Amino acid sequence: SLLLAGFALFVKQRMVALLLAYFGMQSGLSLHMKLVMSSTVISKDLHLLGIPAPFLVTGIQQLVILVPMALWSLLSAFAPSGRVGWWPRPLSMRGERTAVLCYAVSFAANIGFYNLHFSV
Repeated sequence: SLLLAGFALFVKQRMVALLLAYFGMQSGLSLHMKLVMSSTVISKDLHLLGIPAPFLVTGIQQLVILVPMALWSLLSAFAPSGRVGWWPRPLSMRGERTAVLCYAVSFAANIGFYNLHFSV
């Protein structure tokens, strides 16, 4: 995925490159987390190895990013920057809507693969 992202960037397909890079890096991170969490010793006496909590870990990670982003959004609305807060601009072109849809599908697939990696 990362090699394809590099190729897409080379042929000037920036959005495709960003999606592929995102998916590739997140997949690598989830495999790394699987290795780390699977080798964690829970109990030496009971011979328990690995943390069996893929959905809990995913939920905690989502909350960890949601809270700072929500705070940033709220605080930026009252920032004295000469304009009235930060608001996302409306998506006007079809390509923009397609890019957001592709990003959403990639994000949802990443969460699914992440939970699959942990549960296997």
